[in-house]
Formats: sequence, C-alpha cells, structure tokens
Amino acid sequence: MTEREKTAHVLRRFGLGAGRYELAQYESMGWRKTLDAMVAGPGSKSPFPVSPWRSFVKEDQKLEPYSYLIAGWWAMRMLLTDDPGQEKLSLFWHDHFAIDAEKVGEGAMMIGYLDVLGDHGRGKFRDLLHGVIKQGAVAFYLDGVTSNRIKPNENLARELLELFTLGIGKFKEEDVREVARALTGWAMHYMGSYTDADYNVLLQTATKARMGVNNFAYVPALHDKGEKTILGVKKAWTGDETLDLLAQRPETAEHLCAKLWAYYGSPEPSPKATARMVETWRKTGGEIRAVLVTLGTSPEFWSPECVGQHYKSPVDFTVGLLRGTGAGFLARGLLGSPAEGAPIRKELRDAGNAVHYLMGLQGLRLLYPPDVGGWDWGPAWLNASTTMARARHRDVLLSTEGDNPVGKIIIAQLVRDGFAESSERIVEGIADVFDALLDAAEKAVVCEAVEAAGGAAAFVDAQRGPRVLAAAAQVVFLTPSYQLM
Repeated sequence: MTEREKTAHVLRRFGLGAGRYELAQYESMGWRKTLDAMVAGPGSKSPFPVSPWRSFVKEDQKLEPYSYLIAGWWAMRMLLTDDPGQEKLSLFWHDHFAIDAEKVGEGAMMIGYLDVLGDHGRGKFRDLLHGVIKQGAVAFYLDGVTSNRIKPNENLARELLELFTLGIGKFKEEDVREVARALTGWAMHYMGSYTDADYNVLLQTATKARMGVNNFAYVPALHDKGEKTILGVKKAWTGDETLDLLAQRPETAEHLCAKLWAYYGSPEPSPKATARMVETWRKTGGEIRAVLVTLGTSPEFWSPECVGQHYKSPVDFTVGLLRGTGAGFLARGLLGSPAEGAPIRKELRDAGNAVHYLMGLQGLRLLYPPDVGGWDWGPAWLNASTTMARARHRDVLLSTEGDNPVGKIIIAQLVRDGFAESSERIVEGIADVFDALLDAAEKAVVCEAVEAAGGAAAFVDAQRGPRVLAAAAQVVFLTPSYQLM
C-alpha cells in the first residue's frame, strides 16, 4: 500500500470517509499522524459552532425543545465537523449505550447524553461509564430512575452487566438483583415538583436556561444501604462503587475491545489484535484513545483480510460520500457567526435532515436504535431496501434538475486535473472523488454508463456533463465494491 492508500484506510475506518476532498485535508500528514488526529482530535481547532440548543429555536423565536430535533442536528454536525474521529466514536458509544429519543422525549436530556459521549468517549472508560449513567438519559430509558430500595428495578442493572460492561454469560442472576439494589437512590428531579406549573411552560423556561425539566439526582432515602454480594464480593455497595468495579473488570476490557475491533477493524474476530488492545486497556486503566491507537497500528488492521473488507454503515455511506465530494465543505460556508439564540439557517437544517433521512432509509436513524442492543452491523446493512436507498443518493446529490453546485464542482475539478480526456479517465476520476475501490469489471461497467451518456465530449459540456456524472454515479453506488471500505 502507498502512503496515500494507508491514509485513506485510516480515514475510512476511524473517520468519515476518504473521498477526494476529505483525503486532501490529511494526505500530507501521512497515515500515522492521521490516525493520531482521528483518535485524539484536532487539538487547537474550535468546537463545532452550531449549538444543539439552537435546534429548538423556530423562525418566530418560539421553542420546540423535543428530542427528535437533535437527530437532524447530529447528522448536520457529522457532515460539517472538522473532527470526524469524534463523530465516528460517538456513534460507536451511541450504539453501545443505546437509547431511544422517542422514549426519552426531552431534548435537553438527549443533548446532555451526546455531550457525555463526546466529552468522555476518548478518555478512560470508567469516566465515560459514570458520565453516561449519571447524566440521566440512559437511566431514564432503562427505568433505573423508577427504582428504589423497596422495589428495585432490574432493567438498568441487567443491561449494565450484559451490554455495557461484562458481556453475556459473565455474571449470575444474583448479580443482577444485587446491582439493582446498589443503584437505588439514583432518581430524577422534576423541576415542577410541589408546584402547579404547566409542563410546557416549565419546558420553555428550562430550555431558555439550557437545562432540562427532568434532571438526574441522588436521593439518599431511596438507596438500599444494606450489604450486597456482587461478583462474589460482599459489602454495602453504592452505585459509584459498582460502576468502578465493573469498569475495571478484565471481562469488561475483553468485551469492549472485541466490540471496538468489530467496529473499526473487521467483522471477523481477531484474537491477536484484541489481546493487544486488552493489554493496552490494562496498562492505561481503560484509556480508549490508547486502545484505538493499538488497534490502528496492529498488523491485522493492515492485512488483506481487513483492508477494503468492512461493510459500510449508512453513516459511512452517506456522510462519507457527501464529505468526500466537498458537499460538506459547501454547506460549512453557511455556518457564519450567528447570534446567540438564533435559529439554525434553513439550508443547514435541511442539509442535516436530508442526511438523517437518507441514513434512515438504510436502516440507521440516529437516536432511534431498534432496541437497547443497538443496531446489527456488518452484512446486516446490505439488503434490497438499503440497496435502493443507496441508489437514491444520486438524485439527492447529483440531481440534473435545476442548479446543482456539487455536480458542477466535481466536474470542474476532474477537468482541471486531467480526468476528462476519455471515458476511462472519467471513471478513474469519479472513483477518486467517491472513494470507490472498484475492480476491473466494475470499472468497465461504469465506463459503459459514461459512454452511453455521451462520453468525454458530453462530460465537458456545461449542459450534458451533469447527466454523465449522474449516470456514472448511479452505477458506482450499486457496485459490490462500493458497499465495502
């Protein structure tokens, strides 16, 4: 592999694609520094300038502080962010600590949840576990906040053991009951308690203050202070002590490292790579960024069984495509410096909603996983429905109706760089823009589509060029190779 190819591999797995525009920003750094940038962040660069709280502000300045609006905002941030590594990792943690915005309902709670995933996702797992459980959205979703020492609710305890930390088969039913007792006392404080205030009024007031109507709280009277036996250790466990115990268990390291490998590396298990990651986890006390560096520098990550063999998720397909073509860069120019409390520009809101919609057609609705276990990854992303949804990206991105700045920019770039001399060269250029790892047979099929649409002569024509590009893209989006990365 060339240095450019290695950098592209890192961007596909740890970032949001390696299309022409995206790769151009990192190519000079080389693959190793690109890996560091993906797992550690952009350093001195400013945070994302569009606050999620502005998602609730309508054009008439009225507020609609509901959770479903955050999904479109997150999709917009994925499209425009200068820290794609964080978004890719936050998606992993969202799938791991899966919650449904419909049940949570309150927009402020979903904002806090995403903040925790972003703020702690690269650090120590212990801090992330404490943060995400005590932020409130996960506990609310899994009914943990309804639990008390008289009647402990086991839902949160079970998923904490089975999904979030140890993994299936690594604990007993007694542990579930005892952990549920240890977590009692964690509850929700309702802002309107002991008042007759209308909920909608409270919601508006809280949103203006950037807080929730319901906020996580500890109520000592609800906590079971008695002794509990958890994983063979008997004492008066508290919730904090229980989270500490689970975060540091070797089973947790093994469970999480295996999941991280499946997400970033290969759907096929790699005992050797995972063992190295577990050892890094042990040495660093569960520091996720260090574990990811170990993953990205493992020989298995660079093997033929891994490179180009990972199934694209809807985020990889849609966001990677849009960022790679420069569409994200075009939209980024609309960010500006909006006044505090101003609504998000319609063009940006529409872009985020469109991205969210396209991913949803493929089976991934951000903040709406199918259940607490998250989504099925790997080959599960590919079926007749998702294939048709991926084909529709041509109509959204490269529509030949009306003015189409993205298509014109792509054509202008390819003409400038010498990719318009023949149908074969056009296919090479399009594959570079879309980050399509086409084999010889697939290139031939795309070339036929270019020829049928008019070939090189039509491609450089202002009127016919977008049709040639759209025809080629339609074929590229349906090739088997383009479903992999």
